[in-house]
This record gives sequence, structure tokens and C-alpha cells, in this order.
Amino acid sequence: MTSYYNEANPYVDKIKEIFQKEEIPIPVGFTSQDVNKDVPKLFDNGFDSMFFRMVKEISMGMHTLNLTMTYREDMMLLFMDLTSLTQKYYDYCTKYLLKKGLLP
Repeated sequence: MTSYYNEANPYVDKIKEIFQKEEIPIPVGFTSQDVNKDVPKLFDNGFDSMFFRMVKEISMGMHTLNLTMTYREDMMLLFMDLTSLTQKYYDYCTKYLLKKGLLP
């Protein structure tokens, strides 16, 4: 998931730039103040990977749907890139979960 974060994080900056250019307020989202890293894990590694894979399933559909509803070239390229990135990590999760015996 660290590699996903490293690949996905530059898109946050791209989206911020688009929002600023269009004078759209930038949402705050989650910050480090929302996470307590000193508590024990609530779920095992399998749950993390299953949840991440499920989010990628939803993301694939949403990015593709959003792609069909825009005509701006910058937005189309953004959604195409995000779709590709999502497919890559969906595949990684699926292979990992199969290898661990967590998917039938």
C-alpha cells in the first residue's frame, strides 16, 4: 500500500491545481490528527488487503464513469491515468490475496 500511496499522491496535487484554477474550495479530508498510530491493529493484514481491493473495484467504475461525463482534455487524461493506476493495484491485491489463500 505504500507503493500505491507514492504513485497516487501526485494526483492529489494535480487535483488541487485544477480546483485552484477553477476557484473551487479544496476539501481538508483526513489529516495526521485523525489517526492514532500508537494503538494496536484492529484488523489483520488480510482484511486490509481485501478492503483495499474492494475500494479499487469501486474506483475502477467511478473513474470510468467520470471519464464518460467530461469533455475537458485535462480531466479525461486524469481519469484515464487514475483508471490505469487503479487497475494495476487491483491486480496486485488480487494476486497477493490469491497467493495468501484469502480468495477462493
